[in-house]
Amino acid sequence: MEKGFGAAEGCMSPLTLDSHSPMAVHDDTVGAIVPNPSLFALHIKVINAMDGLQHDLDLSARASIHSLRQALVLKTGVPVDDQILLHGPPYARLDPKKSIESYNLPNASTSIFLYDRRILSLDKPPAPRIVLQPQNVHAPAALPSSPFNHSKLLQETSSPLLRALFDYESQFQQQVLMAEAVESTAIARLAATEACVEQLEHQSRAIQAALSNLDTHHVAMQARFTPFWSDFQHTSADHTQLLENFDTYVNRLQTIPLHPALATATRSTLLDCIPLDRERDWFVSCQQSQKSIQSKMEGLATTYRSVSDAITLHSSNTLNGHASVAVPLDGLRRKIDECAANIASISSMRQSLRQNYDAVVKRVADTTQQTLDEVNSMPATTSMNTSFMFGSTHILEACRGLDELFRQQADVLPSMQRLDDDVKIAMNSVAKIKEEFFSVVCAKLKLVSELQSSIVEFETHLGILKDALAYQKLQFAELKHIELLPHAYEACVAEIKRRRQYGRIFQLRINEMGQAMVAMREAEIAKREAFLRDHGQHLPRDFAPGLTEKPSHCIVSMRPFDTNLPGIEEDNVEDPPNELQLLKQRCHALERQVETLQQELDDQHKASCHCDDSYSNSSSLSASVETGPVGPKFPLVLALAATAGHSGTMNNSSEMLKENDTVRRLKDAVYEKDSKIGHLEDANSTLHDTVRSLQFSMGMQRNWLKKVVSVLNVENVELDSAEGLHECLMHIEDKWKDCTAAAVAPPLAATAPAAPDVSVSSDADASSKIAFRSFSYNDLALFLPTFAPTDVNAPKIYLAFHLGCPNRFLSDESITTYYQMNTRYPEYILGRIVFIDERVASERDNPYRLIAGTTFFVLTVTFLVDF
Repeated sequence: MEKGFGAAEGCMSPLTLDSHSPMAVHDDTVGAIVPNPSLFALHIKVINAMDGLQHDLDLSARASIHSLRQALVLKTGVPVDDQILLHGPPYARLDPKKSIESYNLPNASTSIFLYDRRILSLDKPPAPRIVLQPQNVHAPAALPSSPFNHSKLLQETSSPLLRALFDYESQFQQQVLMAEAVESTAIARLAATEACVEQLEHQSRAIQAALSNLDTHHVAMQARFTPFWSDFQHTSADHTQLLENFDTYVNRLQTIPLHPALATATRSTLLDCIPLDRERDWFVSCQQSQKSIQSKMEGLATTYRSVSDAITLHSSNTLNGHASVAVPLDGLRRKIDECAANIASISSMRQSLRQNYDAVVKRVADTTQQTLDEVNSMPATTSMNTSFMFGSTHILEACRGLDELFRQQADVLPSMQRLDDDVKIAMNSVAKIKEEFFSVVCAKLKLVSELQSSIVEFETHLGILKDALAYQKLQFAELKHIELLPHAYEACVAEIKRRRQYGRIFQLRINEMGQAMVAMREAEIAKREAFLRDHGQHLPRDFAPGLTEKPSHCIVSMRPFDTNLPGIEEDNVEDPPNELQLLKQRCHALERQVETLQQELDDQHKASCHCDDSYSNSSSLSASVETGPVGPKFPLVLALAATAGHSGTMNNSSEMLKENDTVRRLKDAVYEKDSKIGHLEDANSTLHDTVRSLQFSMGMQRNWLKKVVSVLNVENVELDSAEGLHECLMHIEDKWKDCTAAAVAPPLAATAPAAPDVSVSSDADASSKIAFRSFSYNDLALFLPTFAPTDVNAPKIYLAFHLGCPNRFLSDESITTYYQMNTRYPEYILGRIVFIDERVASERDNPYRLIAGTTFFVLTVTFLVDF
């Protein structure tokens, strides 16, 4: 049987164990070295797809696939870099870095196939010549010596009859030996034929495994291409629409004016908000990119269809059956069955010859023994040859029987040889089929290799075009802005209105909270004063000292936000009750008053004949006007009421004219009211801005006042009430008077030589250093933002640079002060501490999202550097 391609000969097996190897176990009883069963526990079978040979390897479960590939180098001669190992089903390549046990090897339901990359790279690899052995029957050159005692006597006798018996026995023995040689040769040929057919089956399975792996790659290629192609078609349609409607979108921008709060001298429409020249350059670039990528996508689709069609056609032709790969395995198995039947006949004939030979040996032995017995019965003076002449009758009779038997089995050995020739023909035909099938295997596997290479190239091209499509989307995003700009502008205006409305509602809620807290404090003060007035005077002064204290003030404030938004207001905003609503209420009261006057005029007209009662009617009407609903007493209404009693003598036409004139004047008053409402709304917005500015100014003044208090060391100061503020100012005035008096007083040691003030210099040096281990009043601190600044206008939280002193935050008032002065948030702030507020994080007071119970400090500083 042939060996694998490039099989190594004369090389030590990779499983040969050294006596000093840790993988060997010594047997002290016999002195032998046996493999360690814990290390060589797996029997791995690998099939070479190129020749169909199966190689058995014994490896440890912890060995890697790379070790398996190195062992295959000695078995097959295929270098490690040229080996392709497929394991399955489902068939996939073995990872060299993984272990054998990770693949659950060995497994009866899976197989491992080896492919030689060197042969697959050749266009027409040379087919090896397949010669199965044995080709000839090797008959024994010389007859072996007979184990029987009479054989030696027959060989040494000179009697022709006795020599004839020996010749008969030798001929029968020769036929038996030849029959045994024919039988053993036929059995060996059958084994070689079966092995060759099994190798052909292995090669067919290797092709199926390669096709299965190809189909796996094909499915993966489809899974990547199908969604990409769908995305490309959708994107291409969108981009085409953008290119076709570019001028329409640009013209639409020109027709949309900007809100007066957003318009400037150079920007009146949405078209003025975009760089039109640059957008047109983008438009030209996008047109060229669209054409280029469109052609490349068509080429990619063509490649995909060609590869998919080739794989589908090849797989359908191959998976129909074994005959499609040019291997008639069914016919070969029938040949094997015929050869097995021939060998069974050969074995039967050989058994018949063996039986005949045993009978001949027994007949010759009996005849020889009978003759010897007769010779031994003659006198001793008779010679041996003379004695054998007397037993010729027995010998001749035996020879006639042997001759008849020899003629009967004369055709047995030729028949066996003919059957053996049939087995040889079948063996050589199978070898020829395998030799021819090598080219089929190479062609099939080469086609699979080329298709897989096409898939790899396709996926590489697909990846490049994916990146190109992603870049094209970025390009067309500029043109997409033009399409969506009108919708974004409408949303922006609506968002500004919504935020401003939210700010007003938020401020209103804060004001309501402040008013509620003030009312609550006033109610508490009234209750305390009532207690002190009714009961406090009867209690001792030192009984409860805290009873005379007043409740603390509560200042509800907020950090300003949305201060940079344009002044765009909602058309219909449900404002809280203000002067506008009061005016509306007064207008409604006026309208009701006018209706009442109209009704009274009608009644007086009916009673105009009673002239004597006119004055009283007038008086009552005047009284009714004066006691009407509370509202503004317009002159027009008063004049109408004053003259109502004297209109009894007027005719109906004059009264109607006056009434119409009154209605017209009332309408004018309503129009005037609407204009006043507009002015009041503007004034209300201005007042809100003023309130925010005043709040900011108050915060700054409060900070500076705290700094002054800290510098002057004024204690027990309350800045939350008017009384406390007045008391604080009085203390500051007293401190200022004391300092002024000290400056006017002559120094006692004016004439003494001035000594260097070491403490002052040391304090100055200390005050110029940045504190980071501890923080106290008048220390210089460096504050950094707690996150990477991405927008200079985005609000930030600043934390003091420290070493072992965490949770020192810069106060919101200091941050707001800096922002108001510089209109931006710096990358760092350097300032001197003027106030330290120690607080504990709780559910209600946790502005920096610390763990509940954590102590943190809010530092107020004065800025030293103008960044």
